[in-house]
This record gives sequence, structure tokens and C-alpha cells, in this order.
Amino acid sequence: MSRTIAIGDIHGCSIAFAAIIHAIDPQPSETILPLGDYVDRGIDSKGVLDQLIKLGDRCNLVPILGNHDQMMLHAGEGRSDFQFWLNCGGDSALDSYGSTQQLSLIPQSHFRFLKSCRSYFETDTHIFLHANYKPEVPLSNRFLSGPERSHQ
Repeated sequence: MSRTIAIGDIHGCSIAFAAIIHAIDPQPSETILPLGDYVDRGIDSKGVLDQLIKLGDRCNLVPILGNHDQMMLHAGEGRSDFQFWLNCGGDSALDSYGSTQQLSLIPQSHFRFLKSCRSYFETDTHIFLHANYKPEVPLSNRFLSGPERSHQ
């Protein structure tokens, strides 16, 4: 039987994430669902994103976008978005790339990965998401745009 494994809030902790993946030892037929917040707070956001990208070659990876990941994506859109991200832990993420003030040090592959993340994933028995971080939108309405569905 193929496993589906959800992992939440990695927050830049690449050593702990690597240890979890080593213990899980995911096989090609298995699904790993990282539930967002890959970056910020921990010391190695860069390492976490590198590991996630490689993990997609090893198993069925279904990454969910977290609010910290979304802040990183929006940081390049303006000074206030950049400052907001820094205040929420983005400074530690940028430190892992070598500077707290240079978004240009982040590889485009990391931005592409984050842009490819889903807002949720649904199977026949479970719904996986990071959080309903738009509290004004009822959870039931969040799924009206067509779920990413798996029939495993």
C-alpha cells in the first residue's frame, strides 16, 4: 500500500527536514505533502527549498503554499511587501542566501517552485492545506475553483 505523508511548517529547518525524509525513506509510488511555510525563522530556508526540489525527483511531491512562502513571493513586488516579509522572518531566509537585503541572490528555481505550489490538495478521504489564511473567505468557498484531486 502506498503511503501519503503530510509534513507541516518546516520553516527553514533543513537539518530536521532532512532527518524526517531519511526516516520516511519515500518511495517513487508514495506521496509527500509538505504543507507550506518552507521558509523563514530557521537558519536554512535555501537548503529546505533545495531539498524539496530534489525530493520531487524521488517521489510524488505535492507542495502546498504557506503564508510565509507567499510573503517571499510577494517581497519583490514593492518595498512595503519586502519589509513586511523581513519583519515576519524573511531576514533569516535571506541570510541563508547570503544577504538580508538582496532578493537577487534567491535562485529563480526557488521562485518557480513556490509559484508551482498548490493552495490545497484533496483525496477521496482527506483535504490537505496550510491554513485558511484569508479568514474572510469561508473554507467551503475556498474549494469552488476546482480542487486538485487524487484518487489513490
